[in-house]
Amino acid sequence: MAAAVERLVFALNGRRYEVAAGDVDPSTRLVEFVRTRTPFKGTKIGCGEAATVYALLLRYLQMKATAI
Repeated sequence: MAAAVERLVFALNGRRYEVAAGDVDPSTRLVEFVRTRTPFKGTKIGCGEAATVYALLLRYLQMKATAI
């Protein structure tokens, strides 16, 4: 059996954040946490497709560079 997680520790822009178990609803998205619990209010909520647009753009640029 896996041990229960007591806290989550991460760094954001060089600043340490520590979240205790039970302090945040498990369904909270990271972007919601950043916007409500840090000074970074400008963090954007994307389309929810996990960087698909970036991946498609990167692929397009790679294909274009190869065709030259």
